[in-house]
Amino acid sequence: AEELEEFYDWHVGDTLMNKEKKTLYRVVFRSGEFVVGASANTSMGLGHLIASTRVKLHEEDWRLKVEPPKEKTVEISMADIRREFGISANEKIIIKD
Repeated sequence: AEELEEFYDWHVGDTLMNKEKKTLYRVVFRSGEFVVGASANTSMGLGHLIASTRVKLHEEDWRLKVEPPKEKTVEISMADIRREFGISANEKIIIKD
């Protein structure tokens, strides 16, 4: 995963990462400029919070953690391809990548 350097319009549910400490917090509340995050690390237990303005948190090296998109697997049979494209069983199918 990576973090967005300049984006700090965080919303509830976003995951923030402190670049220096490599700690993760999930945004649990936001009202205007004020943001509250709770530890996303379950080993830290409950009660570990950060609370400040978006600008101040950004200045303290908090960044939005971006999850890589999940790959979607699609299964399709040769019969499905033939049916979709109107290819008869006598015609040869060549699949290009």
